[in-house]
Amino acid sequence: MTFSTQTHHALRYVVEESYGVLPDPLSVSALRHSGCDLNLTRASIESDEIRSDRQISHFFHGTEEVAGEIDFELCYGAFDEILAAALMSDWSGDQLESGSSLKSLALERAFSDVAQYQVYHGCAVDRLDLTVQPESLVGGRFSLKGRSLTLSDDPLSAVVSAAPATAPMEAFKGSVSIDGAPQGLIAGLDLRLENGLENTYALGSRSASATLYGKSRISGELT
Repeated sequence: MTFSTQTHHALRYVVEESYGVLPDPLSVSALRHSGCDLNLTRASIESDEIRSDRQISHFFHGTEEVAGEIDFELCYGAFDEILAAALMSDWSGDQLESGSSLKSLALERAFSDVAQYQVYHGCAVDRLDLTVQPESLVGGRFSLKGRSLTLSDDPLSAVVSAAPATAPMEAFKGSVSIDGAPQGLIAGLDLRLENGLENTYALGSRSASATLYGKSRISGELT
C-alpha cells in the first residue's frame, strides 16, 4: 500500500457556474493554505425492527455532506474570491461588504505523489475566523459546507493558475480603528463571521439539493 505525504498535498479551487455545477471552460487556481481537513460524511439509517436474536435487521447509508476547515495565513490578494464567497458579495475596488448572493466553489485536494484527486462540489463558506496576535502572522480559517465528493486518478485541469506570492501579513504593521478613530494599545483581535448555512435534501438523492443561508452574524474579541 502506498501512502501520500502532507508535503505533496495541494489545494485548488474553481468558482462554480451554479450550485454543484462546474463552469465551462474551467479556470482552476491554486489555493494557499496551512491546513485542510475537508471530508465527506454520511448519515446512517437503522431499522427499528425487533428481532429475537438482538441483531440489526437492516442498515443503510443516508444523506451525505461535505464539511471541513481550511487554515490559512492572510496574504494580500491570495484569498479574494474565497473572502467574497464568505461575505456572499462582490468586491468594489478594495471594499467588500456583506451581501446575500450564495457563491459555491469546487475544491480539489491533490495528492500528486499517489496520483489521487478529491473534488468537493457545492462548497460554501459557513464561517470565517481571523486572528491577529502579537508575535504571529495574521491567521484565518474557512469553515465549509458542501454537496458531494468525486474521486479521480486525474486532476480537474492540467493547467492551474498559480496563487499570488505575496508575503503573509503580520501584526506589527497597520492599525486598528473603530468608527474611523485609531485605537491604541491593542493586544489582540479575533473576528468571526457566521453565515448559518444548512444543506437541504430532496427525495431521490443522497446529496444536498441546495444550501440555504441564515443571518450574517459577526462577533469578536478585542483585548
